Order: sequence, then structure tokens, then C-alpha cells
Amino acid sequence: MGSIYNRKNIISLFAALLFVSDIFIFGPISIYQGNINALGFPLPTILYFLIIPCCVILVILAIIGIVLPEKLHQRFSAILSCLGILLWIQGTFLVWNLGVLDGTTIDWTKNSWRGFVDGVVWVILLGFAIFRYQYFYKFSRYIVFLILLFQFLMLCIFTFQKPEIWSNRGVLSSAPPKEVFQFSNKQNVIHIVLDQFGSTLFEKIIKKNTVYSEVLEGFTFFKEVTSPTRVTCLSVPSFLSGKVYTNDRPIEDFYQENYNYFNIQTVLSQRGFDLDVINQPGFLKKREIDTYYFNIPTPYNSITPSNVVKYKATFLIDLVLFRSFPYFLKRIIYNDQSWLISSFTLPEKVSQFEHYAANDFLDDITVHASINRDNPVYKYMHLMTPHPPLVVSQNLKFAGKVLSDTVAANFDFQAEYTWINVIRLLEHLKSLDLYNSTLIIIQSDHGSGISFNLTTPEGEVRSNVDTFIPSDAFLPLLIIKPPNQYGHFKVSTAQGELTDIPATICSLLNMENPFPGQSLFDINPLINRKRNVYYSSVTARNDAMVSGFFDDFQEVLITGSVFKTNSWEKGRIIKKSLPPYIWGTVLQFNKKTNNNIYLQQGWGFPEDEHIWNNGKMASIKLPIKQPQTDTIELICEVTPFLLPKKGVDKQKVEISINNIKVGEFLLSDPGQQTLRVLFSKKLIANLPEMLLGFSFPNATIGNQVGLVGEDRMLGVAFYSITFKECTP
Repeated sequence: MGSIYNRKNIISLFAALLFVSDIFIFGPISIYQGNINALGFPLPTILYFLIIPCCVILVILAIIGIVLPEKLHQRFSAILSCLGILLWIQGTFLVWNLGVLDGTTIDWTKNSWRGFVDGVVWVILLGFAIFRYQYFYKFSRYIVFLILLFQFLMLCIFTFQKPEIWSNRGVLSSAPPKEVFQFSNKQNVIHIVLDQFGSTLFEKIIKKNTVYSEVLEGFTFFKEVTSPTRVTCLSVPSFLSGKVYTNDRPIEDFYQENYNYFNIQTVLSQRGFDLDVINQPGFLKKREIDTYYFNIPTPYNSITPSNVVKYKATFLIDLVLFRSFPYFLKRIIYNDQSWLISSFTLPEKVSQFEHYAANDFLDDITVHASINRDNPVYKYMHLMTPHPPLVVSQNLKFAGKVLSDTVAANFDFQAEYTWINVIRLLEHLKSLDLYNSTLIIIQSDHGSGISFNLTTPEGEVRSNVDTFIPSDAFLPLLIIKPPNQYGHFKVSTAQGELTDIPATICSLLNMENPFPGQSLFDINPLINRKRNVYYSSVTARNDAMVSGFFDDFQEVLITGSVFKTNSWEKGRIIKKSLPPYIWGTVLQFNKKTNNNIYLQQGWGFPEDEHIWNNGKMASIKLPIKQPQTDTIELICEVTPFLLPKKGVDKQKVEISINNIKVGEFLLSDPGQQTLRVLFSKKLIANLPEMLLGFSFPNATIGNQVGLVGEDRMLGVAFYSITFKECTP
């Protein structure tokens, strides 16, 4: 056969090496180094699993290229080299921003021009490799070698910058501590939060099958209870503390005070209870008072360690193919949020969706629950179920794809699947003789977000769709079983609120009540109680989390039954309560200051020294008093996002005041610099506030220019902004 170092052998090997290394080596390493925490598994372990298929495919492709006759060898090597080059180009330069891959639906019809761009590149290069293979064969070997060399150098850079990617940190199992499954032989409180499980959804399920309610001995269903918010990060501290967020202070301050410092959990801890906090997907951070803390992984680790490794490795391959395939093939890889390859590596009933991880955990605690602790135990479980994506079919099994969340029946299926697992847990508690003595609270953080019916004063039935009421978002599930409570399942029409939960727990445990509200069991169902709920139709939740406030906060007053149209009325609109800007004040924007309250839309989360824009537009709104001078100077300390080697060699910044353009800059120098603009007082004359707008035409998505894991659209980082009155 001649020397193994002959031209044909080397070209065949290099063509095969580029193709397989894109998929099994360099691609996975590149994605992993930018998503270490998200993937949460040692890279060496993953690569060890991938090395066998990598070597097998490499050998097969290389042998095919070697044994083929010369012309067929050239055609085969040209096509294989072209595929390797295209995977590299697509994964390096044509990385489209399709949003955060968190299970949300991707609208493939939006920006479909991306498919045209990808298609042109792939068709031209593949056509050239197929029909002019002899020419492509001659020069492709050099391109292949340079790409392999470049990828090796990038690997060295990744290793130098993030040596921790090669660490064997972590373990093959992320199972919960055994104490999570253990209960007290003295006193227990079980508090289960089923995310987005509305009361109307629950009522529909128990009416469908009376067995579901027969198991709930001693429970009372509070069907009239309301949630003050439809935002989880506000609801949780609210129903634990009895306090309501009203847009009067930064969201983070409200969260810290009412989750970290004073609520029913901190009070129980002071009274000697062990606090077990199980949550998903890491929304609640561990506190010093938490005795045991567990963040449920997805998929849940009831599967064997070898299956976990297999899933993590194949999921990484899915991500590589999703990134490296042309636009219209990405949809096949995404597989309606189920992912093409990794979904086949999971055992039956195991899914990569948080809904299934939550239910797997319920299965696990049902199997392993035991009585092994001396201290009283408060066990809090916040589970992401039946929260979308909806993946349960009518037969209460995995649908194999994501179902529409606009079809109410799909919520029914997922909620019923969840409820069956909750019932199994309750029945197991009965077998352990824990059920009767335990205070059990099962609730949601807010409603399901689906339509529901109301009754008019004339007795007509109307859907909330015909009113201003935004779905059943404020109608959460809440059922409670007091300790040693017997009898059939009951339904109460007491007009309570989730904020009554702390007072209810104190009453049922015979504790002094330091919280607002009253025990739900003490509320007279015949009395109309006034309740307030709040929502924003202007500010997105994520924007509010950045700035700390909602631009508007619509108050809705409910007096009477939530199922009557005349019980609902709109109240005041609560605007941001912001102090007026003092001319000459330097406003720094970072996570150490509270100036982020002025931010409107188009910003990323504050960092240590600055804040980046996130999009083509960004804005800041400042309450103002009228200046004493006719001219104002705006001073911005900024750093542009520049990567000249990736084609990002300038950033254009357009500045406007109250939508009137006042300045334009072209930034091509790296590092921090100062932008200065003069504008007339006339632009803000007799106005109570000033809108400062920025446009970034050259803003670029980070992962499209090689910043793996950076999905923000970056243009300029802002350190500070100052407005000065200019004296003549």
C-alpha cells in the first residue's frame, strides 16, 4: 500500500479529522467553556464519553477516503472537507441569536432571511465541492490544516483563560442529601408550591375524577384566594412574609427583606425547626438558616450516573449541531424543545424538561420518605410544574414534543399528571403515619394564565377575555390540611389572599402571629373582603428586574367573589417613585449603586463597574426640575464593544433627548472615553421628566463573533452619565 505518510492518506485523515473534531472535540469544548455553570458537569468526563464515537467515525471516514480509487477519493475528500469547513464557518461566523434556550418556543418564521443567508453559503460551497471537486481538492487541504491549527490555538487560549474547564470538579451524581427525604418524629410542616397551578385548573381536575379529592382527607380548598402578583420573584417573598410589592422600592430590596430576613420560614427557624428548601431551577438561593438545601437538576438524578453522563454528552452534541447547522436544519435539532439526539439517551419517563424533573423528584421523595429526625421539620418544595413548556399528552404521558400553551386542555393534562404524583406522596405519608399530624400546604405562586368564566350581575356567564381582567393569573391554587384535621375534603369561599398564609401557619401551630393578614380558617365566607392585585402592561419582567421598578403598576381592586364581574375594578396606576435628578450629579451605573432605577429598556444586568446595552436601542428616564441655564451639557463615560479581528471595528452611537436627536459619535478606539453633547433647554421645557435615548446601529450579538455563551447584543458599556447646566 506504500507509505502511510503518502498524500492520499494524509488528506483523507485531515478531512475526516476536521469533520469529527468540529462535532466531537472543538465544538463541545468551545460551548462548554462559555457555559460551565449551566452544563454543571466535568468536561473530561463528557469528552471521555465522546471519544469512542469520535474515533470510530474518524477511522471509518479516513479508511473510506484511503481505499477509494483516485477520482472517487478526490470527490469524497473534497465533499468531506467542505462539510467540515461549513460546520466551522456556521458555528463561528453565522451564529444567529435565537434567544435563551430555556424551553421557550422559537418562532422559526421570524427573521427567516437567516435561512436564505445560510442556504446561499452552503449551496455555493457544497456545489463547488461536488461539481468542481478537482479544484476544491487542490486547495481545501490547506484550508483544512489552517482551521485545525486555529482550533488548536483556540483550545490553548481557552485552557489558559479558563483552566477550570479541565477540572474534575463535581460528581457524577447530583442527588439530594438523604435528609431531604427525612421527616421529624415530633412535628412536620410540608409546604409545596406547584408553579403556575391555578385554582380554576385544580377545580376542573378534581371535578373530572372524584378520586383525586377523596384522598385529600382533612384538606380545605380556598377557591376564592387571590395572589397579589403574577410574577414569581415577587409572589414567593410575598406569601412567605404577608407583604405586598407596590412598586415603591427596588424589587431586589423587597426580595431580600422578605425572603432572606423576615418571613414565616425565619420565624420557624427561630422556634427550632429544621428548614429544608428544595427548589427549581435555583430561583431561591441558600440562606444561612436553611438546614438542607437542594436545587433539583434537569433531568433529575434518579437516573443512573452513566445515564446522566450520556445525557450531558449528547446534549452538548445537540448544542454543537444546533450552532453549526444551517438555519432551517436547526429546527430539526431543536426538535420542538426536545432536542434530537439527547432525547434518545434518556430512559422512558425521563425528560430534559423541568416539569418531568419536578415529578421525578416527587416520585423519589414518595419512595424514600422516612422518619429519621428529632428536630421539627419544615419542608418547602418549589417545583416548576405544571409550568410550561407543556409536554404531557392526553394519555398523561410525554407527548414527544412541546404542546401549545394557548390550548387550555394542554394545561389540564400537565396539571393532572402532576396531581397524580402529589396524591401518591400524600398516600405514602399516610402509610408512614405522618399524614394526620402534619400541617400540609399545597399552593401555586399565581394562576395558570388561562381564561376563566365570570358571572355578570344579570346572571350571564362571560369569559374574562371580554373584560380587562388578565386571565386567571391572580387565582392561585391553595389547599391546606391542619394538623390532626379529619373529615372529607372541603371547599371554602373565604375571600383570602396568599399573604394570609403566614398568619394561617402561626394560628395552626399555636404560635404568636407577627404577620399581617389573618388565618384563612377564621375568615367569614359571607363577608366581602377587599383585596388588591398588581400587574404591569408596560414593563417586561426582566426589564423590571434590571431597573428595580415597573414603569407602571396597575392596581386592581377585588371586592367580593373573584368569579363575579362587578367585583373587579381598576384602581390607581403606580408610577416609579423616583427622586428628581439634581443637575451636575454623576450617575454611575453598576451593581453597587441604586441609579439603575432610572433605566428603562434595552439594558443588560449591571456589572461591577458598568452596564452594557442589550439591543439596538436603550433609554433612561429622569424626573427633573427645570434648569437655570438655556444650554445643558450631557457627559457620558463609556467603552465601546470592539473586536477588530472579528469585523467589529467601530460602534456608532446616536443620542436623543425626548426623541429629538442631539448627537452622534463613531467610536473606533478601545478603552474608556468621554462623549459630550450640548442641547437646548427647549427640549425639556415645562416637562416633569426627561427621556434620554441611545441608538446602537452596530451593536453585535456576542456569540456571533466568537464570544461563546454571550447572547447579549452589545454596543457600548456605560460607566456614568452627567447633565451639567452650562453658564454663558
